[in-house]
Amino acid sequence: NQIRDELFDFQPVVPLILALRHAGMQERHWKKLNEDLKISIVPNNALTLSYLTTIGLDKQMEVIGKISEAAMKEHQIEVSLRKMESDWQGVCFSTETYRATGTSILK
Repeated sequence: NQIRDELFDFQPVVPLILALRHAGMQERHWKKLNEDLKISIVPNNALTLSYLTTIGLDKQMEVIGKISEAAMKEHQIEVSLRKMESDWQGVCFSTETYRATGTSILK
């Protein structure tokens, strides 16, 4: 029963943990979070879940969720761009002038 009760108490903060621990959360997202919520937190090893719930971040999931969602989308784009860059790294294009137009075309 005690474990079940502890899990039940822990369940509401899981979205907070997932939102703040996403790999896409960069410094710019933390800055926006601080500005929007008028707080000052720095993501480091000293930052604890206990502290976050004490200052009421678990009650600010709408704001945190929007910032985290934007961070996730940006992260997906960045990963895709890095993959595309890697895929195209060794590709070389040759061009030649098309007739007397001065326009270049791919060979």
